[in-house]
Amino acid sequence: MNSQPPSKLRRRLLGPGTVVALIVAVGIWVFGLNGDRPAVDANLGQTRYSADHLESARGSMHASAVPGAPIAKPPPLWKPEVDLILQHGSQLQLSDRQKQRIEALHSSWTLEKTSLEEAMRSAVSSAGGTQKVAQRYHSASASQITGSLGDYSRLSQQYNEQRAACWLQALAALTTEQKTVLERLTVYDRKGRSL
Repeated sequence: MNSQPPSKLRRRLLGPGTVVALIVAVGIWVFGLNGDRPAVDANLGQTRYSADHLESARGSMHASAVPGAPIAKPPPLWKPEVDLILQHGSQLQLSDRQKQRIEALHSSWTLEKTSLEEAMRSAVSSAGGTQKVAQRYHSASASQITGSLGDYSRLSQQYNEQRAACWLQALAALTTEQKTVLERLTVYDRKGRSL
């Protein structure tokens, strides 16, 4: 039969193809871990762009992070309502006439606000139904989605205009000194912090 000793008959466990496949797999794993990280973190400060090679025909640019303070998110928009003046009525020393005028504006705004909020909820519900049907049949175009939200957008704009108009009418009822006091009282609120 076979005259070779048993040690020579043993097959190699790892052939050259297996070794190459293992090296490639380890390389993919190592480089894949680093590939998920962004090159420049947007919240580390400013990002400046500089040319890689000025002489190159490509003229490519690369981002380089400039160390600095993290970029702060802007404060939320300050959209005051009339009841804010009533909350600070004692500090503003509102007269009876001013208080009556502002309370009437507050009542009017509360009714209008309730009506507009209900209409916006209804508009969102109907838009949601339209979008679900469009998703089911894969037939939603950007214009259909935008159109279905048109009522909500219009109502939201109307809501903000009414709120701002009532606020301006309430401010008109205040004296210059009271407006100064109100501005001082609401400075933290306008910067996105609580009162």
